[in-house]
Amino acid sequence: MRYRDQHINRLHFSLTLFESLLKKVDENVPIVLLLNKVDIFQQKLEKISLKVCFPDYEGSDVVEEACQFIRQKFEVSSEIEGREIYSFVTCAIDLESSGTLWENILGCSSISEGGFSTVE
Repeated sequence: MRYRDQHINRLHFSLTLFESLLKKVDENVPIVLLLNKVDIFQQKLEKISLKVCFPDYEGSDVVEEACQFIRQKFEVSSEIEGREIYSFVTCAIDLESSGTLWENILGCSSISEGGFSTVE
């Protein structure tokens, strides 16, 4: 278990943790990445630009565009490891979209064929 340093941005920490997890999961297992709390992310974007945390970000602070950038950051990590990744932006407290989310996850071909795996 890795513990987050209070001085490191949570997104940067999550990217680092994700990269380390990729090395621990069998390379044939597809990865499902849930980018949760999009509602809180949107509120933060209204106060602080994503460019503060990611100087290479050139987009606007519209939540869809910012989420796409974050999604790409995680996907680049998986490409380095040669992994298949399915990423979803979600708000777990939105029950209506949560049902659709799980349908989408289970609809991914590699997942429905191979089942789920956990990292220990």
